[in-house]
Amino acid sequence: MTDDDFRGLAHIAARLEFFRSFKGAQLERLLSRINLYGLERGETIFHKGDPPIAFFLIYKGSVRIHLGYRFFGVMRKMVHLKAGDLFGEMALVEKRLHSGTAVAEEPTKLFVLPYEEFDGLMKNDPEFADLIKFVLSRRKR
Repeated sequence: MTDDDFRGLAHIAARLEFFRSFKGAQLERLLSRINLYGLERGETIFHKGDPPIAFFLIYKGSVRIHLGYRFFGVMRKMVHLKAGDLFGEMALVEKRLHSGTAVAEEPTKLFVLPYEEFDGLMKNDPEFADLIKFVLSRRKR
């Protein structure tokens, strides 16, 4: 990841409610474990029913999450996400399977916090784990 990419990550993180409770060293620990990946249009990030592999933040591009069908297959339920949006965090924290299939709608760059890194922070940093639980409890309201 270049310095410009890292500045982009910090800029996006500063605007997202999810990251607002993290301060100083906590935020630095989290951001230092994030990697940048590029995807081509149509590339699948994960499938519905897959175990969680990472927490994703869209840097550039867009992602479509297909959640399934309603009304006997007549209407498709989808979510369209753009730069600055995050996804995959609930499956990661709750250790549950993904509820949809995520696909890049165009060439896309994602900031990715792999499961192993996130899980390590949760297990080895009680303050980080408490903060994550607090942040997610506010989002569920």
